[in-house]
Amino acid sequence: YRRLFPDMIQSWRKEWGYDFPFYYAQIAPYTYGKPLQGALLQEAQRLTLSLPNTGMAVTTDIGNVQDIHPKNKQDVGKRLAYWALAKNYNTDLPYSGPLYSKMMKDGNKIKVIFDHTDKGLEIKGIKPELYKIAGENRQFVDAKVEIINDALVFSNDLISDPVAVRYAFTNISEGNLYNKAGIPASPFRTDDWPVIYNSVAIKSVYEPAQQGFLITMEGDAKDKIVYSLDGSDPGLSSTIYQGPFLVKQKTNVSAKAVSNHVLSENITSKEIILSKATYRPISYSTNFSAKYPGIGSYTLINGLRGNINNINDPEWQGWDGDMEVVLDLGESQKTRKISIGFLQNQNAKVFLPSQVIISISTNGKQYQDVNKENAIPENNRTSLLKTYTANINTGARFIKIKAISIGNCPLWHPGTGTKSLLFADEIQVD
Repeated sequence: YRRLFPDMIQSWRKEWGYDFPFYYAQIAPYTYGKPLQGALLQEAQRLTLSLPNTGMAVTTDIGNVQDIHPKNKQDVGKRLAYWALAKNYNTDLPYSGPLYSKMMKDGNKIKVIFDHTDKGLEIKGIKPELYKIAGENRQFVDAKVEIINDALVFSNDLISDPVAVRYAFTNISEGNLYNKAGIPASPFRTDDWPVIYNSVAIKSVYEPAQQGFLITMEGDAKDKIVYSLDGSDPGLSSTIYQGPFLVKQKTNVSAKAVSNHVLSENITSKEIILSKATYRPISYSTNFSAKYPGIGSYTLINGLRGNINNINDPEWQGWDGDMEVVLDLGESQKTRKISIGFLQNQNAKVFLPSQVIISISTNGKQYQDVNKENAIPENNRTSLLKTYTANINTGARFIKIKAISIGNCPLWHPGTGTKSLLFADEIQVD
């Protein structure tokens, strides 16, 4: 990325025969495919400012992480206009937000100096996750920050010898650091450490005899694998994977590769669910979509959740109409809660059901509705997972779940008139 923008600008200037002003918008936060993919591109754009007669409008505070083309163009235009007014029309206006200049180490703290502070720095709102600090192990943790004069001071009591800091350096970071003119700071990092994307595959196999899942992990043969079982981000001091292990309760497994003592930016997570529904017999009153079959008839009771950001995850099972399934627990047993998850991703025509009905029976013939939820589809392009739950305290053997599709996509949707989809992942019974 670092040479892409300067080379492009210089080639255009060469073709046109003069060094015309080149002002551009830094990309906004978005859920890009790889971790740090967007942050590295933002960094390349910031570094391009070293090229003469260039300017950049920062957009970290006016984007939409669910929309790669955020709708707020007016503020982008204003921020670009600041550069043109100041540089080409000699108007005495602030035109840039704070830009990282240098860092200075002060004991267990790091002081960051900026250009374009315009009488001082200001932090708007509380977003501690934007500010990171690391020691020699290159593992970043949340930092305490304070503004001293025109500098930003980073620290963390657990890091006595810090070597690097970062601000808003992720794909989806929405910044909150400004100068006194109200212009936002560009994301930055003080390190130039290589970014590693080595991945780990987590596999789970249900073991009926042990009523648990056998977990195995695979990565590059040269890598070490570290993992956690509480959903937290694994670090260099986390448990090292030594071989298969059994989990016999609901568990959030997360794993990362470690290559040459450096953590991969890729994290693999798998939520393991064990409930009374796990691998119990299930029958389908309506057929699931041939295009989105999941892993077949075990998809809804295999103990695994779907990835909210990936409609092609095989843990999602899809219908292009209504859904109805019946689960058999084998015998009537005391049941406290029944739940099922549905996905919304309107960009992919996946809508939440207009109605979900959960019913129970002891004989498979007479059913009693224990939960009925209705909803009207709203224009909301945010991907989300909604869990529909029936809280009961009675005996049940058969559980029927019926979800009513909204039918065709609504009039306000680009796909209006075409069939919508229902996506479900896991039935849980406790």
